Amino acid sequence: MVAFSLTTLSFGGRAVAGPSEHGSVLVKFGEGVRFASADGNTGLALKARVQVRGTFSKNDAKDEPTADATIRRLRLTLEGFALRKRLTYKLQLAAASQD
Repeated sequence: MVAFSLTTLSFGGRAVAGPSEHGSVLVKFGEGVRFASADGNTGLALKARVQVRGTFSKNDAKDEPTADATIRRLRLTLEGFALRKRLTYKLQLAAASQD
């Protein structure tokens, strides 16, 4: 079992939870949320990608405009290594109806 403790978290480009006896957490824009064990033998990265399509239209015959937003693509990715750095995995889930 791998446990993590989150000691500090801020949002501003890079946020690091200080290393503890259980591991560390790194949050960085574009790289997702990364967890690492204290011994360096286990790591996990959680990432997400989303593509949203928004439309806005106004018909001259009607006074009320219409707006719509749909999620075209939503990908959740888990990747990392277990037991040693050479044993890697990557799981990508597509969670949108149009994907």
